[in-house]
Amino acid sequence: MWLDSLLTGDSWMGVWKHKFICGGCHGIISDYVCPICEYNNYIISPFEVDSARQMGREPAVTLMGAYPYTTHLLLELMQREWDRPLAEVPLIVIDNEKAPQRLIIVLLFWSLFENLMEVFFTQALSVLPKAIADDLLKHYSSIGSRLDRLYKLLFATTFKEDILSLGKVELFEHLERLQKKRNAFVHGDPKAITEDLVRDTVLYLQDVQSAWIDLYNRRCTRKQPS
Repeated sequence: MWLDSLLTGDSWMGVWKHKFICGGCHGIISDYVCPICEYNNYIISPFEVDSARQMGREPAVTLMGAYPYTTHLLLELMQREWDRPLAEVPLIVIDNEKAPQRLIIVLLFWSLFENLMEVFFTQALSVLPKAIADDLLKHYSSIGSRLDRLYKLLFATTFKEDILSLGKVELFEHLERLQKKRNAFVHGDPKAITEDLVRDTVLYLQDVQSAWIDLYNRRCTRKQPS
């Protein structure tokens, strides 16, 4: 499993490695010929060619990165927290139970997930006039309302049904459980986040992001795959 193979200092970029934004449909891909819209018209300017040759190397195409900087930052923070040596003496004890020392990973992950869904809905609504898109995002401002009512309004289905269509039953159950426990924690239940939840959050991290990319390419590209 991905979690068991992690070493201190290993990159957590995982599924984002070697991916970029297609210049045609805005899909997230890793091939110069887009599998969604077949776009491959990446142009190298004469200036870039001349500059590269002056430095004795071949010119390279500059591509738009596939993930927002916030995603990169949150993954870095999660990785640092995972790599941090655990304290010999627990920092917090609640009702004679030790609070998970890496508890913050769950909170960071949920911030990561909400950020990715912000990107998802912003891109999905980009075909509408900006004023209408902004009004919809403001009206459906919570993650719950977006995954339920806004998702159904835009795609005539639910986020749950789309995730299940990918064959990700366990993944959806994990996200549902994590959201419930995270909400309980921030609303006054300090024991809601457990060691098992921390481990599952890291264990499913790459699967969640991979499923998000699949749904993004299905729902947010300008040209839908056949």
